[in-house]
Amino acid sequence: MFRPLPPDGFFRSGDLGRKTLTGELVITGRAKEIIVLSSGENIDPTNIESTITRFSFVQDAVLVGQDKKGLGALIVPDLEKMREFLAEEMNQPDADPEQILQDKQILERIKKEINKLLNTKTGFKPYEKLQSIHFLRHDFKLGEELTNTLKKKRHVIEQKYKDIINRLLK
Repeated sequence: MFRPLPPDGFFRSGDLGRKTLTGELVITGRAKEIIVLSSGENIDPTNIESTITRFSFVQDAVLVGQDKKGLGALIVPDLEKMREFLAEEMNQPDADPEQILQDKQILERIKKEINKLLNTKTGFKPYEKLQSIHFLRHDFKLGEELTNTLKKKRHVIEQKYKDIINRLLK
């Protein structure tokens, strides 16, 4: 059955999209995944998360910051690849995995490297920078933090890691 468009001409599908230079519509995410900062900015986490996962040592990442002043990321690391990254890029050849996950200087340097990719020249807004990051000690689990189709259950992740998120984004 055909239904006419609403008076404003927009479908309310819940999908987010953008137009390409050639005028095609590309679906980029779902509206329910939007993070709204305390200042009112709306952020689609999918682009930032995919940028974070460009680093070889990042297995997965979840952007957090709902109702907070800034953004943070919960990152599932590949410790061996992180050790290689630290040795090659940051001159830290003997980094211990436990040290990597807790060393504030290493965390700050990695956050700066990530934020270098989140700049206005690559299409990100000035408020789409990470305020802090936290490395998780285990992968997201199917049936818990991930759906059967391996999508992140943001509400579950935010609830499970609520204390960490609150410490990250005071």
